[in-house]
Amino acid sequence: MKMHLAGQLALVTGAARGIGAECAIELARQGAVTVCSDILPLDEVVERITEEGGQAHAIKCDVTDEGQAKSIIERIVERHGGLDHLVHCAGIVVEKPLVETTAEDFDRVIKVNLRGSFLIGREALRVMKGGSATFIASDLAYLGRSNLSAYVASKHAVLGLVRSWAHVFAPAIRV
Repeated sequence: MKMHLAGQLALVTGAARGIGAECAIELARQGAVTVCSDILPLDEVVERITEEGGQAHAIKCDVTDEGQAKSIIERIVERHGGLDHLVHCAGIVVEKPLVETTAEDFDRVIKVNLRGSFLIGREALRVMKGGSATFIASDLAYLGRSNLSAYVASKHAVLGLVRSWAHVFAPAIRV
C-alpha cells in the first residue's frame, strides 16, 4: 500500500458507486483517512477500504442541501481537525431529447451537479489550509451531446466554478 497521503484527510462525495467509490478506495490506498459521503448507502465502499487496511468512515449527505453541506464539513473538522482533500463526484444525468426534457428535469440536474458543487466546494474551501479540491466534470462540457443538454450545461458551469476558484485559492490549494 502506497502511503504518500498518510496523515491526510480526504472527503469524497458520491462515494457509494462509480467514479466516487473508486476515488475513495484509491485515496485510502494512498494512506488518506477517507470520509465517504453520498445519499446512497456507503457500507460496501467503507467495508472494502477497511478490508484493504485503509481508514474510512461514512457520513450521509445530500450536497444540494445547504445545511447538510455545512454540517458535513463541520463534523469533519470537529472529528479530524481539518480537511486536506475534497473530491466531489456527486452528480446525476438525465438523458432525454431537449423537447422532452422538462423544467423539473433540468432543475434537478442543475441542483445536483452545479448547486451541489457550489455548496460542498464553498464549505470545504472555507476550512482548507492547503491540499486539493477536485470536481468531476466531463469532456461533454466542451463537446456537447444530443439528449444531454441539461447535463452538458451543468458540467460546463462546474468548469466555470473551478476555474474561478483556482485563481482565488492558488497556490495554497490546488483546485
